[in-house]
Amino acid sequence: MNNLGSPLQIFARNTFSMILREMRSRFGEEKLSYAWALLEPLGWVAMMSLVFFAMGSRVPPVGDSYLLFFTSGIVPYSAYQSVANTVSKAVKQNKPLLHFPIIKPIDVFVSRAVLGTLTQLTVFAIITGTYCAVYKVSLKADWLNVMVPFIILGIMGFNIGIVNAVIFSYFKTWEHLWTVLTRPLFILSGIFYTIENMPKTAQDILYWNPILHCIEWLRSGLYADFTSTFVDLEFVLLVTFGGLFFALAMERLFRRKLLDD
Repeated sequence: MNNLGSPLQIFARNTFSMILREMRSRFGEEKLSYAWALLEPLGWVAMMSLVFFAMGSRVPPVGDSYLLFFTSGIVPYSAYQSVANTVSKAVKQNKPLLHFPIIKPIDVFVSRAVLGTLTQLTVFAIITGTYCAVYKVSLKADWLNVMVPFIILGIMGFNIGIVNAVIFSYFKTWEHLWTVLTRPLFILSGIFYTIENMPKTAQDILYWNPILHCIEWLRSGLYADFTSTFVDLEFVLLVTFGGLFFALAMERLFRRKLLDD
């Protein structure tokens, strides 16, 4: 093992190799796999836009394009959701690799989180870039405040994915229960509204949803004329990095159970 480098070097090599393997397995088997990664969120954006047009709403809560508004909600949410789902199943779907002592569960967890986040960031860039090119729009966005909440949503998904992977190893039915329990998140995360247009009672309840804070934060960076006063950065960072510490502790404490399951 000493000849393979430091633990950090081994981790970096393993993670990079796993990302390449995940790309080949997820996108390499079918020619339309890369296109599907783009078409799925684009389909949601188009459907939501048509629904709101049919309801008689012509102007979104922020900006003047429903396509851009829904993209700024659906794609970041997909980053959280896809990372959480794929990370939670990472060990189960990579059991043969984990028979090698050099490969640890954390390697497959991190590789899936990085690939999932980068995939959705790429989708977001393609949709917004195409929109700007077609409609000749120049976005005066603060791109740092677009990318940071996007990445934080990926970390949140990573945290939830690891915790669920541990719980799944003890309670198989939790996987189905979790799917049912978290379906309302799509409605409660500010994808098709801004929280400041909601009643005060609703704001007080939805305050405890960190995904909503991130989407409001991202839109504040994307739209030059929109700044959300709802976003609580201290709350978001506490949940994200407190959750990261907890998830990594869970992975280390229950690693044997994950491998033996």
